[in-house]
Amino acid sequence: MTLTTTSGAYIGSFELLDLTEVRTVNFSGVHRQTPTITDDLIGAGHYLLPALKTAPSNEQTSGAVSSILTTNARDFTVLRDFVCVTP
Repeated sequence: MTLTTTSGAYIGSFELLDLTEVRTVNFSGVHRQTPTITDDLIGAGHYLLPALKTAPSNEQTSGAVSSILTTNARDFTVLRDFVCVTP
């Protein structure tokens, strides 16, 4: 995952292992600024899931992505939660 700190935008991918094949799922989104600097940054975006090779069409599936960035005591920003929601 790549995070652009100046804008809060993020992009990335992961591999989904199905019974017969591996599909690369791309995702992107943006973290929004919070009211105070100590609050977690909450992000939202989407993912694109390629069709299975055996599917009747090559139509991709899209769904929501949500994430939370938090800062720990050493001032490191860490990805605390990352969730893909299927439609």
